[in-house]
Amino acid sequence: MKAFTLLFRGLVPALAVVLLASCAHDDFEKRFGADAPREKITASKAAGKITLDGNLNEEAWAKTPAYAFQLPARDYGVVMPKVAKNPDAFEPGMAKLVYDGSYLYIGAVLQDSDVVQYGKEDQEHLYLQGDLFEIFIKSEKSPKYWELYAAPNGRKTTFLFESRGYARADWGTLDPSFQTAAVVQGTINNYNDKDKSWTVEVAIPLKMLRDLTGVDFDNNGKWTILLGRYNYNFGQKSCQLSTIPQLPQGNYHLIEYYGELVLK
Repeated sequence: MKAFTLLFRGLVPALAVVLLASCAHDDFEKRFGADAPREKITASKAAGKITLDGNLNEEAWAKTPAYAFQLPARDYGVVMPKVAKNPDAFEPGMAKLVYDGSYLYIGAVLQDSDVVQYGKEDQEHLYLQGDLFEIFIKSEKSPKYWELYAAPNGRKTTFLFESRGYARADWGTLDPSFQTAAVVQGTINNYNDKDKSWTVEVAIPLKMLRDLTGVDFDNNGKWTILLGRYNYNFGQKSCQLSTIPQLPQGNYHLIEYYGELVLK
């Protein structure tokens, strides 16, 4: 009997681990499995003018839902126990979406203790040069989509894709109709002090979306969207990625997991 009791006590922790793993697997499948629905991301109709200044102080911003950035559900890289033991602290952020007859506006407030961006030119791969806010916007009716960048130092990029993974000679030239504005609560490119955050607003012309895809910007257009963030801090082990909606792993071209854009 004593031996059985000891055996039972040894099995309980193992069974608990198995049950927790099973629940985690079921939750992952529910959220990211083949039949999982897209998460809905709402953009509200703006009643008044939106001034693009990096400050979300118009009434329209207050009346539209806020969405929180989240880390990927799983890391697709190789787990290194000694590194994973001390993960970088997550710095949160939120974003809101509004629109009018000419533009889709997106505003974000990004907590950031070390705001950095060394890119000096537009139309660069700015995610390699510092902190960045990214927008991926695509209609399910077209294989084409935009990858748009807004940096805390005002630099911007408009990359176009004919289709995910399709070969091309270049990424396209900057579309000047894409507008951005950013304000840094701190000092950029100075890791010797502690910053607070940076805010960003972008204005995406609806004409820019229609011209690329041939699809009208309305709920019948089946538009999808991903908001992404690259967050670099001095001394962290790697760049921190987070998105709206959450992705199963840190790959911003997983178009099947973009959120369903709902216009209200």
